[in-house]
Amino acid sequence: MHQVAGNYTLADTVSTTIPGNVEIVRGEPETCRELAGAVGCSLTDLASAAIGAPVVTHATSWVRVIDVDAKSYFVKTYSYWSLAARLRAWRWTAPGWNTRPRREFDALVWLRQHGFAAPRPIAALEHRHTGFVRFAVLVTERWPGTDLAALLPTLSPAERRQLAQDLHDAIEALHDAGFRDGNLDLRNLLARRVADRWEFAKIDSPKFRIVGPGKHRDRHRRADWERLAPQLAAFGLAPPR
Repeated sequence: MHQVAGNYTLADTVSTTIPGNVEIVRGEPETCRELAGAVGCSLTDLASAAIGAPVVTHATSWVRVIDVDAKSYFVKTYSYWSLAARLRAWRWTAPGWNTRPRREFDALVWLRQHGFAAPRPIAALEHRHTGFVRFAVLVTERWPGTDLAALLPTLSPAERRQLAQDLHDAIEALHDAGFRDGNLDLRNLLARRVADRWEFAKIDSPKFRIVGPGKHRDRHRRADWERLAPQLAAFGLAPPR
């Protein structure tokens, strides 16, 4: 699972206000503008479901992939235009609270700084009106892996067992480093084959928390495994003790 982290640090994050109340609250403003320019849209339009090729589409969120100069970028948008949507997602939309993209961005930065595989975060953007979030966007580079919900059905029983063992080791290493995910699902774990082992990258971690490193078994560590275990069991994989 380990990957050499980039030179990106939290000290590099910025807050740059863009006309139209769109704000880059994390990341690289120039890279984000260049990406928007490459597809002929504004920063605001990056949030549009019409930009790029569809990956996932839900009623209030969607993911699109954009290919530019042999690189692929994922653009994930959370839309809260209706009052009902803002109230349902109050913890992510209220004034003074972090949005999901902001938290997901910070999680990816932490993972890469600590030597774990993770997509490179490009930017987190927010549009607020009277302090409330109307939409928020996360832009990342594409990581060359497949989510486990899609990958496991394609593997043989022996391949699944090896993947499960490598996944156990990878998550234990992540926990030992002090990372507690809070959102540990198969669909949020990417995997790719590297030599004779599987390498993993964690995405979509807005609920993460950091504790002191070590092998202590706190309730958040147990909760991560309790969430993932039944998902593995559905593929005939026994959960770790």
